Amino acid sequence: MNIIYKRYLENLDKDIAKAVDNRDALVYFHKCNEAGIEPNLLDLYEQGQVEDNLIQGSLEKSVSKESKSKPRKRTVSNKTYERFYNEASGLNLNIGLDTDKKYELLARYFPGRFGDKGRTTVCNMDYLSVGALFRKMFNYSEKRVNE
Repeated sequence: MNIIYKRYLENLDKDIAKAVDNRDALVYFHKCNEAGIEPNLLDLYEQGQVEDNLIQGSLEKSVSKESKSKPRKRTVSNKTYERFYNEASGLNLNIGLDTDKKYELLARYFPGRFGDKGRTTVCNMDYLSVGALFRKMFNYSEKRVNE
């Protein structure tokens, strides 16, 4: 018998004994299955089987809920994007230029997202980040306006 396999079996026996001592049904269930042996403590094994089924069932439910989730509702109207786009069209899209005006437009048209109390406030961003964000929002607003 291979020495590595022999150590593996010894460790497996120790893990099973430890699971019995700790009354850890789930570990006992898995280790007995891994070893391919008939369990000595049928009640502990069956309890582990029930726990494993519950875990597997809850994982399957959470995966199916995620796959069935509805698309997010749009919180900003097309009209808002149109007004932003019309006003922003006069600004230079170069990331480093007109930063103050870009900051003002982002905060005014999207206060819940970029205002002082928004999720991503632009007041703490450097001018390059504001410029890049502005360009992204400008391109998206152009897409929304042309839908």
